[in-house]
Amino acid sequence: MKKNYKKLLIAMCRRSFTNFVTFLLLVVSCAIISLAQGREYCLSAQQAFNKPGPSSICSKILDVYQGPDFNTSTDNSATSPSNSTDDWTLQWNASSRCPDDASFDITFLNHSATPFPPSVLPFNDIGGASFNLTRCTSTCFTPGLTTCGTLPCFTTDVNYTSSKAVGDDSCEAYDASSILLCYCKPKLEAYVKADGLCNGPWKLWDVELPCRAYITAFLTKNGLLIAAAITVILVNTVLRGVFYAFGTFERHSSESNKAAAVVLKLFFAQWINTAVIVLLVNANLGNVPVIQFLLAVGKLTDMERGWYTSVGAGITLTMLVNVVTPHLGPLLAAYVIFPVKRTFKQFTTVTTPQMTALFANPDFDISVRYPVVLNTIFVTFMYAGGMPALLPLGAVSCYLNYAIDKLMLMKLYRVRTAYDQALGTLALQLFPWMLLVHLGFSAWAYGVSSLLQSDLLSVSALAKQATSALASVQSSLSSQDGGSSAVNSTTTGDSLEGGDDPTELLQSFLQDQLAEVADPTLADLLSGVLKAYAKIVRLNTFPLFFFFVLVLLYLLLHRVLTPLFHVTVGIVFKCVGMLVRTLGCRSGRRVATTRGLWEGSGGGMMFPGFTALFERPLTTDEMGDDTITPVTKKPVDVARGFEIDADRRVLICRGVDGHHLRSWEATAAQVKTYAIEKNPKYTVRSNDIEPCGSEPKLTWLVV
Repeated sequence: MKKNYKKLLIAMCRRSFTNFVTFLLLVVSCAIISLAQGREYCLSAQQAFNKPGPSSICSKILDVYQGPDFNTSTDNSATSPSNSTDDWTLQWNASSRCPDDASFDITFLNHSATPFPPSVLPFNDIGGASFNLTRCTSTCFTPGLTTCGTLPCFTTDVNYTSSKAVGDDSCEAYDASSILLCYCKPKLEAYVKADGLCNGPWKLWDVELPCRAYITAFLTKNGLLIAAAITVILVNTVLRGVFYAFGTFERHSSESNKAAAVVLKLFFAQWINTAVIVLLVNANLGNVPVIQFLLAVGKLTDMERGWYTSVGAGITLTMLVNVVTPHLGPLLAAYVIFPVKRTFKQFTTVTTPQMTALFANPDFDISVRYPVVLNTIFVTFMYAGGMPALLPLGAVSCYLNYAIDKLMLMKLYRVRTAYDQALGTLALQLFPWMLLVHLGFSAWAYGVSSLLQSDLLSVSALAKQATSALASVQSSLSSQDGGSSAVNSTTTGDSLEGGDDPTELLQSFLQDQLAEVADPTLADLLSGVLKAYAKIVRLNTFPLFFFFVLVLLYLLLHRVLTPLFHVTVGIVFKCVGMLVRTLGCRSGRRVATTRGLWEGSGGGMMFPGFTALFERPLTTDEMGDDTITPVTKKPVDVARGFEIDADRRVLICRGVDGHHLRSWEATAAQVKTYAIEKNPKYTVRSNDIEPCGSEPKLTWLVV
């Protein structure tokens, strides 16, 4: 007992040590992947290619050139540009030189900027009263020095010039060099379509001088995305070998428990490296020293348009690489490495064990393949709400895992370990957490008002609809009462409609509290709560948030409160159950005593002792001839020696020699023999074999 406890203590210490080392490895991998995806050179490349600015920037630049159309009746339509945009094409004048070397003469072909009428004032409030935006319509621009404004910034309608306006009618600022994006992007697409993905950018580099910076940023950004994805794959591969060695070091009681421990560590590490690090690198998490040391400081505060072009593109590319890379090793081993190795080494192999080892296939390690599937499913469902393109990628990846594992089990691997349900149980325990993460991120993605338009949740409107439905039901059920119930319900709905909506009241309360808070940390926290509340009360977000809360409560009750229930209230239920079972046993004894079947009741014991003579008393129902006769006529029971002593009214058992058997002798199996001559089917053949010389040896076995 002491030795077993010592082994258990050593195993626990080893697992604690490996868990600590696993945490350190995760921190190191986070720092490595952060360097690959985040630091200044990556962020500068992403910012150079994805310049901050309004959405649909090219159409808004065209609106600035075309100017407001004042042919309509009112001045409020000053933001509607001309509808003829087919012949407005950007053109680079190579013969014209600009004062700045980084500036180029790019303007619309055969068109000049439409002058503003005198009634249009350069009014804007993007940066306050002292801030002034420029209507950028000159042929040459100065990158980084000139801040341009969209068309609503130069109208007299305050409803459109306010920066608080929603959608395309708000005044927005952009850099003057954004016109290069509108000029070079169609050019790059045309050259790639004509000359291919490899030759197209290089040809555009030689022909179009203004697009060299755009091509550099394009290639750098995509190269860094590929490098970051490869870095994630390499780090996960290194961690796989380390965690597999940890599983052997921890001394688990079975191969299934060892595989489950390796799968959990490896899956968690792969999920962190694939889905979480890229999210944290590009997020603005505040001035936290630890986060700034480990991770690059991002600038994204929400899942807006810029998030999808930087974070979403990286995650999608990583998942696309993950579709292929996990299967390269088994395929190369089955069709390249092992055939070549056996071809060259078979000439130098001289012994049978060496030849057996050369042609023996490797073992199938399920702990290496299981985390790949779990990581694919978790990452796919984590971001599927905002990026549905991950769903077909995840489906293809899961199918390839199934098909290639099936192929490798037939062509490459050998299976020598029988696993139990430990891995399946682990996966079932993780799936509710996957659902929780999916609902949370989907609700956050759907709550971005700049991308998905949705009405706010109105409690008063819902209450009015509920009371109207209740009134219609009550009126149909109580039509004989004159509709009094329906009138009361309608009155309740009118009273709810007349008051302020609770969602608006709570939002106003949070805004008032935020205005009064002086502490910056508390103000940031309250601002985050207000932002989350603004997402929750949207009609397209609230159902997801509702199910998120339900799943969270289930996990808390099932994972946290259930163990507490077992050690508190569960003990009381166990005591009550033991008391009920004890009372049930006593009542059963009383019933047996009334029937004369229990010891001390005058009828002997229903089941005699193990070493006592086998004597089972017959019940009152068994004393009739209709029940005794079938028992004594069963061939099996008669062959085993069971018979009824009619005088004593008991069932006894006698041996071959006729002596009274004891209970352990009566219940034991009969003596069996595996001698072929004792089998009636082979009696004739056995008699023919005996004269040949050797007397057959009889083998007896008692089972």
